[in-house]
Amino acid sequence: QHKSDDLMFHLLLATLSGLSLTLAFSVAATTILQWPILFLLGASIGSIWAVSLALIGDEFDPQHVAGANAVRAILYGGAAMAGPLISGTAMDLWVPHGLIAALVAMWLVYLPFAARRVRGR
Repeated sequence: QHKSDDLMFHLLLATLSGLSLTLAFSVAATTILQWPILFLLGASIGSIWAVSLALIGDEFDPQHVAGANAVRAILYGGAAMAGPLISGTAMDLWVPHGLIAALVAMWLVYLPFAARRVRGR
């Protein structure tokens, strides 16, 4: 259980990093700083994928790992389809802030899931 708590902390850290970097990108979008921010933002998103895979391995019995990973892949695919639709609509509705607003909203929706078991840190 201790390992899962550490992984949940890392998931929360990646989520907070992604949220912070999205906000930083909104300020630095037309400067040279946009490139390292985007690089780190990609690392945050990739970390969520990797940590969630480790959590599945830690939380589920071996006979359920494949099924849990399939569910995770389906959720990821659904989000990969919904994200551009949400972002594109937000960009149409609120020029020029719609994209950042949509991304921040998506991070905020995910934040309670990432923070659900982090205690006493």
